[in-house]
Amino acid sequence: MVSRAGVPVVPVPLLVAASVRPTVRRAGRGSLRGQVRLPAHFDDPHPRIAAVFGVA
Repeated sequence: MVSRAGVPVVPVPLLVAASVRPTVRRAGRGSLRGQVRLPAHFDDPHPRIAAVFGVA
């Protein structure tokens, strides 16, 4: 149901609501291991922002 101020306004058919959700299949923790690559400097602060805070 789509509601406004807690009052049902429009019923949403189950087929439409179910098709909106993406299907994600993960086997468990670490299922994306080896598929995501981050550069070595990922956590480094941006030079201009670091200069503003005197970290550089």
